[in-house]
Amino acid sequence: MLAIGVLVGVQGHSAAPQRAAVSALPMAQVGTQLLASTVSISGEPWGTFINLRCVCLAPPYASHDTLAMVVVGRDGSQTRLATWLAEPGHTATPAGSISTPVDQIAAVQVVAADTGQVLLQRSL
Repeated sequence: MLAIGVLVGVQGHSAAPQRAAVSALPMAQVGTQLLASTVSISGEPWGTFINLRCVCLAPPYASHDTLAMVVVGRDGSQTRLATWLAEPGHTATPAGSISTPVDQIAAVQVVAADTGQVLLQRSL
């Protein structure tokens, strides 16, 4: 009796890891009481994904200011990830990504786009 065995190896394709669920963290009001925001920060193999929910609490007749989301690195660097128009009574949902790992981020800020004045901040 002759026995022949064949071993076939199959390597499956693994899907990219799913992003972990991240809680929305409140941002501190620094230079205004007319904005409120939460920030979700997710570490990824390629860097960090950041998502904001920013509510403009200003009265309807207030000016529509341009705001920016800024990431402050532990090395003091500042990177602008998104800009949007603050519309009284509405919620903006800007999001952005950066190659900087989460552990190298000192803070996420909402600033006035024209002056850089810090309005909201979440330190990490």
